[in-house]
Amino acid sequence: MMKFLVPILIAVVLFVTSCDYNNKEDMFPISETCDTMNVSYSETIVPIITTYCLGCHSNTSAPLIGDNNRLEDYSDLKDYIENGSFWGSLNGEPAYEQMPFNGSKLDDCTLLKVKSWIDKGYPEN
Repeated sequence: MMKFLVPILIAVVLFVTSCDYNNKEDMFPISETCDTMNVSYSETIVPIITTYCLGCHSNTSAPLIGDNNRLEDYSDLKDYIENGSFWGSLNGEPAYEQMPFNGSKLDDCTLLKVKSWIDKGYPEN
């Protein structure tokens, strides 16, 4: 009987001590270098749009592959911010199609920068 009890006790001890309660926030914290205080249209938002959006939503490509949704100019972007579709699409909210289309969702820091800029009234600076 003891011959079977020892392996069972070892297995139970290993199982119980191997439980881990990590969550995403603890395992992958947002980097301390994510600066959401110094966000501007020209220095932060334009590079994000250029990198992730203009492939489909430039003035040239939007009529062909971007559902005619143009994001190249501030005035166009402002319309999409005001109707909620810009943030809704980037953040993957249920009423909107996730953008970038067929791409990965933007990283948390990039999303926080965009959200910070929108929350500050999306100034054209």
